[in-house]
Amino acid sequence: QYTVNLALPEIKANDLRCPVVPASLSFNPYNTRNSGFGVGWELRLSQYDADKQVIALSSGETFKVTGSSSTDPTRLLMAEQKIESFHFHRDTPNRYRIVHKSGVVEILGREGDLFLPQSIYSVEGHEVSLRYLPFNNGISRLHTVTDAQGSTLLEINLPTSAVEILLRPDGTPGGGLARFEMKLRNSGSGNEVYEVVLPTADASWRFTYKKVNGLLCITEVKTPVGGHETIVYAGVGHSFPGNARAPLPRVWKHQIRPGFKQPMLEVHYAYDNSELPGSSNN
Repeated sequence: QYTVNLALPEIKANDLRCPVVPASLSFNPYNTRNSGFGVGWELRLSQYDADKQVIALSSGETFKVTGSSSTDPTRLLMAEQKIESFHFHRDTPNRYRIVHKSGVVEILGREGDLFLPQSIYSVEGHEVSLRYLPFNNGISRLHTVTDAQGSTLLEINLPTSAVEILLRPDGTPGGGLARFEMKLRNSGSGNEVYEVVLPTADASWRFTYKKVNGLLCITEVKTPVGGHETIVYAGVGHSFPGNARAPLPRVWKHQIRPGFKQPMLEVHYAYDNSELPGSSNN
C-alpha cells in the first residue's frame, strides 16, 4: 500500500516552554471519509473511537481496547500493547486521558463521533487548548490551537475548494506566519487533495489518484524539489476471509525519479496466490 505523511513545523507553545504539538498531514487509502481535509486525508491527532474501542495516537500507533486494570479501574488496557509507552484512562464517560511516558498528558473530550484532544499538558504543566468546529455528519474538525497566554498557534480555515492551515512555528505572538494550502477538487467520489502548497514560493506537493477496488489510491506524486513517483496497482488485491469485502489494493510497481540527474529507482512486488487468491505476499 502507498500512504503519505507530510510533517508540518512543530508548534512550540508558551514562549517555547512547551508542550510541543506535533502536526502532520497524512493520507491513507483505507480512510474513506472526509474529516475536513479531503478524502483520505487528516491532520494526525490522537483520537479514541468509543464505539469501536480503538485508540489512535498522533504517532500513528493504533490499539484495540480489550479490558481494564484490576488495580486501577480507570486505566484501559490493550492486549497488543507490548511496550508501555503510554497509559490510557477513562476518567468519566465524557473524558479520557492519555499519559505518555515522556510526561505529556492529553485530555480527550467528545467532539462529534470521536473523542479528540481538547487540552495537552507538558511535563511541567504548561497547557495548550484545541478547539473544533462541526464539519459533516457527526465529524468535527480542528479549528484552532492556543496556548495559556491566549496566543493562536494554529488556525485552520475552509475557503472555497481549499483547506488553509496557518501556523506560527515559533509559538510567539506576532511571530512568523507559515501558510499551507491544500487545494481540493471534486472528483465525484468527494473532495480530492490534488496539491499541497508550501509557504515558500512555487513549492508544492502534487497528487494524482484512481479508484482501485472502491478505494481512492495515489498513482502519482510530484515533490516540491522536482521528484516524481509513479505507483502501479495490479492483481485482484489482498482478499478477506470468505470475501467479506472487496480485496485490498496492492502495489505492483513503484518508480522513483529523484531528479537532479539521479537514476530512476524501480521496485517490483510479487505476491503468492497459491493458497488463496490474493491472500498473502512474499
